[in-house]
Amino acid sequence: ADVLLFTSLNEVTPMVIAESMMRAIPVISTNIAGIPEMLEHGKHGYVLPPEEEAFIGALQELCVPGNDGQRKRLQMGLAAKKHADETFTNMSMVANYRRGLLEMSPPVVLLDMDGVVVDWDRGFVKAWGSTSPIDRSKSYAMQECVPEELRERATALFHRKGFFAELPPAVGAVETVR
Repeated sequence: ADVLLFTSLNEVTPMVIAESMMRAIPVISTNIAGIPEMLEHGKHGYVLPPEEEAFIGALQELCVPGNDGQRKRLQMGLAAKKHADETFTNMSMVANYRRGLLEMSPPVVLLDMDGVVVDWDRGFVKAWGSTSPIDRSKSYAMQECVPEELRERATALFHRKGFFAELPPAVGAVETVR
């Protein structure tokens, strides 16, 4: 396809727009709901009021026969692809969410009462070895993250003398505290 013509009046953020942009296809669409946030009018395609005349004008501009029309479609298509790669891929979405979360709530390094910064999880995993799998998604409490029949053993491990002295420093924490 040379152009995506999307005239829907009842969409929020249609995937077909992102998919077309990922394939370097310029978009002509209505300006309803979240569509104007998906692409920049005049750069990645056209975001128009849902009126026939607006669509006719955009089609006439993008579908000019010959080199001029092809050049315009390629230029918009490449800009659309670049924008889609930066906006709609899983990797870019995760990076954008992460960036937003870090802006709203930057990491905080917590010190215990002795001013010690350790990686408790990494230390426990090393001490636990291959005793059993540890499913950290189950609970904040480490003993809840091992099979039920091994919970007492896990509790005994981190209660044993010297356990906390053997915990490794958290990566980057010492530098952060300085």
